[in-house]
Amino acid sequence: MDEGVLKCALCQNQDESLEHSFMWCPKAEEVWKSCYSWLDIKTVFPSSMRTHYWQLVLMIGNKENRERWRLVWCCIVWVLWNNRNNIMMNGGQFQKRKNSAGDYVLYLVMDQVI
Repeated sequence: MDEGVLKCALCQNQDESLEHSFMWCPKAEEVWKSCYSWLDIKTVFPSSMRTHYWQLVLMIGNKENRERWRLVWCCIVWVLWNNRNNIMMNGGQFQKRKNSAGDYVLYLVMDQVI
């Protein structure tokens, strides 16, 4: 094992990378799939974060819902990043639901979309 490569803080199974940490990690994938379920979105994960963002923004019909999805997408990434940092810096554990500003915005937006 290369000592310079970090393992994913969320699952500890794969080398840390942008795509793994925010999309392919089983913990991150579970969060995205929950969100897709709330929005009744049926899709496959693309191979990059950029494609992931634009794929879903372009799938959603009207401008108002696209703006909401952009906010939801950013909140999900923010919550995953905060979980990663909490684990890396404080020895914490992955939490699907934290009382954070990101969660608050996420649930407010979801309430408007559903």
